[in-house]
Amino acid sequence: DTAQRLLVEHNSSYAVGALKKLLASGAHPLGRLHALWTLEGMRRLELPTIRLALHDADWRVRSAAVRVSEPVLGGRKRDQLLSDVMALESDAQPNVRLQYMLTISAVGIARTDDSIARVLKSDAHNLYIRDAALSGMRARELPFLTRLCADPAWSAKGAGRDQLFASLARSVMNEASPKRVSALLDLIGKDHPAWQQDALLLGVAQVGKLRFNHHLMLIAESPDRIVDRMDDPHVKAALKYIAWPGKPGYVPPPPPRPLTADEQARFAAGQVVYSKTCIQCHKIDGRGQEGLAPPLMNSDWVLGSENRIARIVL
Repeated sequence: DTAQRLLVEHNSSYAVGALKKLLASGAHPLGRLHALWTLEGMRRLELPTIRLALHDADWRVRSAAVRVSEPVLGGRKRDQLLSDVMALESDAQPNVRLQYMLTISAVGIARTDDSIARVLKSDAHNLYIRDAALSGMRARELPFLTRLCADPAWSAKGAGRDQLFASLARSVMNEASPKRVSALLDLIGKDHPAWQQDALLLGVAQVGKLRFNHHLMLIAESPDRIVDRMDDPHVKAALKYIAWPGKPGYVPPPPPRPLTADEQARFAAGQVVYSKTCIQCHKIDGRGQEGLAPPLMNSDWVLGSENRIARIVL
């Protein structure tokens, strides 16, 4: 550990050749592992070196090699290394497959999403594999879910598959985007196996119960395919915290009371601050920007405790 730290701190080019030799022909996996991470810390990793580690005989070195490949997979040289990384999709060691899923889920192209679906076909029972697959999807959950629903290989219920579908539905619901929630409800209403529909409805209901202290209002018309099944307890629970124009039994909240003179003065002062500072990222409508600033509109962080939002701003 001390040798690795000192080599990284000094970053001497004299050590690079010896480290590459150790990684290529070292007798002990621990030594090869240290050589890999030392080169990474010195920023001296090159594609041939990463490829060598990806094919190492020891699973711990292979797993680490997948991890250190992430900067390359997120850059211009991705296509030069992607095939080597994806060769570990069916690695016999579960820990390698776990790191593979953590890394590949963030790439976000059709080829890698196909790979995620293939791994999940056999590993959906593994909680960690499922979570790893979801960890880097970043708003790709709905198209990925649509892909699975259209695949006949996913029509049969298997261990962990219902948990996976529920997790994907929860991810979509957590975005609190009326457009995407409407698309999710439309997907649920199509002719899918009962276990898929029940799992998706469960995911929708879980988020509504835990997150929404007010109804999520859909912009479009009612999700007719689901509304027709309101007698189903799963459907009823899922739609409890979702509203749309003309929803039977929905009572819109009363309009806000008029501001006092003091409140109006604070509102005007806040408007000035927002227009000068906050608007750059959260935008004029408060909807934010994906990957940069979260939405303020209908946000529990904003509409909840005043102490909480004050601390965030401070």
